[in-house]
Amino acid sequence: EYTDEFGNKFPDGETYSLIYPEVRIDRSAFNVPMPDFYKVRLEATIGIYGTGLLDAIPDDSLLAQYEKEKKLGYKLNDAKYQPENFIKEADGTSHPGRYTYGLTRGTLQNGPGSNAIWNITNVTRSDRRYHYVTEAYAVAMSQNKDIQKSLGKTEKEIYDYLMSKELTPELSDEDYINFINEKIEKSQRASSEIGNMYTASIFMALLSALQTSFNENEDLTEKEIGFLAYGSGSKSKVFVGKISPEWKSVVEKWNLFENLTKRLAIDFDTYEKLHRKQLDSSVNPNYKGFGLTRIEKESPVLKGARYYSYQK
Repeated sequence: EYTDEFGNKFPDGETYSLIYPEVRIDRSAFNVPMPDFYKVRLEATIGIYGTGLLDAIPDDSLLAQYEKEKKLGYKLNDAKYQPENFIKEADGTSHPGRYTYGLTRGTLQNGPGSNAIWNITNVTRSDRRYHYVTEAYAVAMSQNKDIQKSLGKTEKEIYDYLMSKELTPELSDEDYINFINEKIEKSQRASSEIGNMYTASIFMALLSALQTSFNENEDLTEKEIGFLAYGSGSKSKVFVGKISPEWKSVVEKWNLFENLTKRLAIDFDTYEKLHRKQLDSSVNPNYKGFGLTRIEKESPVLKGARYYSYQK
C-alpha cells in the first residue's frame, strides 16, 4: 500500500487507500533493446469520444479557470499556460493544452480519437508526415531479418522509412475531414454535450450513433458498427457489433438528447460528495434509473470499486 504526499487523507479527514499492482512483462514481448533499469507506467484508457464540450471552451475562459484554481492553492504546472508553450496547430494557430493527461493537444482536430488515426494505425496526413515510433524501435525493426525478408528492403531502407519526417501523406485533409464526418461524427453528438467520460465514452458513442440514426430515419438493421477505444497507443479495445432487426423498438424509448437537456447542475461540493458516496439519495428527486450504490472499502483487491444498481 502506498502513502502519498497528503498522508492518504482528504481535507475533511476521510482516508483512502492507494494500492499499486505489480507488473510483470515477459522479455519476449519487447521489440526494442532493454536497458538494465527501467520503469513501467500504467495508463487509464482515454476515450476517443466526448471531447467536443471541452473544445467549445474559449481559450481565455480556460486560462481564467486555471488562474482561479491556482489562487485556491492547487498545484498546477505554470509552464503549460505560458503563451510560449501553447500547442502549435497545423493551421498556424496556437492554443493552451486541453487534451490528454499531459495537456499535449490544443484543438479537437488534434485531440484524442482524431489523433488516434495517426498514432495507432500510422496513417500519415499533412500535419503528421512521420511515424509514431521511437528510434530504438526503428533500429530493432530495421535489424529484424524476418522484416527485411518480408519487405525486400535493407536495414538502412527500413530505418530511413521509419524515422523519416517527410513521408508522403496517405490521407488528404479533405479525406480526413470526410472520414471523421462519415464514420465518427454521429457518435460524438451526445458526448460533445457531456465532456470526456473516459471508459464510458465508447458506450455513449454507441447510444449517440443509434439515437441520431433513429431520429434521422436511417435503417441500421444488420449493419456492423466498429468500436475502438485506446490509451494513447499503450493499449486498445477493438471489436465489432451487429445491429439487430429490433433496434428501433429499443432506441425509441431512450429520448437520449431530450434527457440530456433535463440534467441538473450541481456545485463542486455536491460533486465531491457524490464521488465519495456521501449522499444517501439522488440530487435529482425525480430520477429513476441506474445509480451508484456503494464503493468497495473492505476487499484489498477491489478497494475503490464502484457498484451500481437500478434505482426505483
